[in-house]
Formats: sequence, structure tokens, C-alpha cells
Amino acid sequence: SKTASAFPTEFMAIVNSSQNITSYVWDFGDSTSRITTTTNKATHIYNNTGIYTLTLNVTDKRNLSSSKAFTINVSSPENLIQRHLLESHLCVLGKIQLHLHSSLLGRSEN
Repeated sequence: SKTASAFPTEFMAIVNSSQNITSYVWDFGDSTSRITTTTNKATHIYNNTGIYTLTLNVTDKRNLSSSKAFTINVSSPENLIQRHLLESHLCVLGKIQLHLHSSLLGRSEN
């Protein structure tokens, strides 16, 4: 997934699970503190360009948890906008969806 540096990006976890997710722990991989939310959304600003590993850990109401790592490519805002215009993509800057599947709950995935 791609985003721009110095730009607030909303991350949304989409978890395919029949159980209610009770917590989401977000580690953005850029030496900032992990944050815990009870909703599937978190907003983060990457201050520098580069490639980061975002790790998301979810826990359901049975206290089973799973984690998954996502690669986040952070570009300068100018480069990201230019590239999307040249590729003729419809770009929604500032929103990234992360997908996990219910079969992952109860075990760890890297």
C-alpha cells in the first residue's frame, strides 16, 4: 500500500470474522509508539519517506488473537500524486484498507 509522508492517513482493518473484534493494536514500524483501538480505524502520519512494515494485531471476544504485517511505501506527496496521475488511477489519498481473515484468529501470521 502507498501513502505520502507528512500526510495523515486513515488505516482501516477489514477483518473477516464471525466473532466481534475487541481490540486492534497498530505498530506502524516507524519507531512511534504502538496504539490500541477498539474500532477498526487508526490515523497515522509517517514523517519520512521509505518502506515501513505496519503490524496489526487483532483480538476477538474469545481472547483469540492474530497479527499480520503489511508493507507501506511512503513517498513524497508530490511524487505520489504525480505517479497516480500518470498511471491514470483513481487515487484516494489518505485511506488504506488492510484485510485479515477469520481463519487467522488464534494463530500468528507473519
